[in-house]
Amino acid sequence: MCGLIVNSGIPNLACAVAAVGALLSVVAPAPAAALQVETVESESMVWSTSVKVDSASYPRIAYVDLHLNDLRYAYRDGDGWHAEIVCDWAVASSAGVALDVGGASHLCCYQSVPGYYERLLYFPPTEAGWDQEVVDASHGSASLAFDGSENPCLSYLSYGTFPDPDRDLRFAQRDATGWLTETVDSEGDVGLYTSLAFDDQGRPHISYFDNSQGDLAYACRTALGWTCIRVDVTGTVGQHTSLALDPEGFPHVSYYDVTNSSLKYAHQDAVGWHIDIVDNNGDVGQFSSIALDGNGLPHVSYYDATDQNLKYACKREDGWHVRTLDSEATIGLGTSIALSTAGLAHISYGGFPESVVKYAYVDDITISGELGMGLITLRWDAVPGAHEYWVYGAANLPWFQPGAGPAYAHRVAVLPSGATEWSNGAGVGDPLEQWTYLLRVMRAGEAQLAISNRIGEHDFAVENPDSP
Repeated sequence: MCGLIVNSGIPNLACAVAAVGALLSVVAPAPAAALQVETVESESMVWSTSVKVDSASYPRIAYVDLHLNDLRYAYRDGDGWHAEIVCDWAVASSAGVALDVGGASHLCCYQSVPGYYERLLYFPPTEAGWDQEVVDASHGSASLAFDGSENPCLSYLSYGTFPDPDRDLRFAQRDATGWLTETVDSEGDVGLYTSLAFDDQGRPHISYFDNSQGDLAYACRTALGWTCIRVDVTGTVGQHTSLALDPEGFPHVSYYDVTNSSLKYAHQDAVGWHIDIVDNNGDVGQFSSIALDGNGLPHVSYYDATDQNLKYACKREDGWHVRTLDSEATIGLGTSIALSTAGLAHISYGGFPESVVKYAYVDDITISGELGMGLITLRWDAVPGAHEYWVYGAANLPWFQPGAGPAYAHRVAVLPSGATEWSNGAGVGDPLEQWTYLLRVMRAGEAQLAISNRIGEHDFAVENPDSP
């Protein structure tokens, strides 16, 4: 039997498939995505997380611990995970993190003291730690982003003007004078599940839920003011919205269809709005979070309430690809997704009864291997942002250790960014040789082999069919 083993140096992620046909062709199943799951903090019950990825591809996570009602911040570097408490009193929800142009983290949360006040807080970084600013009275559901002038801005849910009991969608922007707030939409009970993003012209766009009508709503501000529309009005739809903008400024929204218990996706182009059902296998789609890769294709993390799992969906030319990322106990609450500059997914999320904050890294590159016509051939999808592809090969056990950074002596090819295939005849037909091949995708040149600059790697162990 001829086996092809595909993994990323992470245990228990190898898959082997048998040879097919006389040419002994073996192809890895698609997508051959590597997955790494890490525990950020245990004993922390989380329903709200937010993740961003810095320029070195390290994650920054804000989250609310509902056991102790505090806002926490965790980041990862070459030494591992570091976590700290930012606000230790009466934090209820809406953890948010955004990175400024210098790469510094800024945070937000919703603080609730029943009978006294409910308010939206913003935390800019200082040399000593964090400052705290009160933005406005709030009722939760907030989203933080920077505008084109690097001013922090928030969309959020707030109480309506007395005596109107309905809640409103509001927008806040901080400039040199302080916080400026305005009402975006006050038609009924609106503003839940808000998500904020800015286009290249600095215009704010917001997705949110119209609780009065049960609709997915969207707002955009131009020189003429705010324009608010209802995007999806079929049944009760639009909870757990998440918004991302493509390079042309068109909105892409993931959201939960309550009526059909499904994950949906809406996007606008020059023609109009288009709506997809992404996943309707069970009760899925709560806590959705969306990000777009360099090709403008959406990646979505979300919660599967039926199986109590974390799920992930990405769209390719042939449609949506859906997979379960984590299935330990009740996991996948409060998901948030961000993509690195290479277009690879980083996801934060929580769970119980273990009460844990977790992080998943998804390297969604499809790779296949083939034996035939006296050649070993590797093929892969082009990776956005790749500078070079490095191929390593080593014969016989113990090979080089996957993920450990093979020696340059094992590097057998350096290929340009446009390459998607490499072939070699070594090891084919020789029963005494067993070759392992590793494809490493580089974002920069040979001098930058550090893990922070590596996009991803996949290892191929190819055994000769005549081997014992």
